[in-house]
Amino acid sequence: MKTEVLVSLAECARALGVSERTVRRLVTQRRVPAYKVGGQWRVDLQEVREALRSAVIPSQVREDSA
Repeated sequence: MKTEVLVSLAECARALGVSERTVRRLVTQRRVPAYKVGGQWRVDLQEVREALRSAVIPSQVREDSA
């Protein structure tokens, strides 16, 4: 059984090294899962990391013409 540890958006932002505004934007765009608890947004840090990992598109290798 998976144990969820819900953290605030500020805690999530610190753990990911981004601003709280960035995390809030990802939540409102529904790009990461979030839960409203007592009127405040909470996220499972592991779920956020998985969502972001699956959303990353590998950059294309650009060949320079010489």
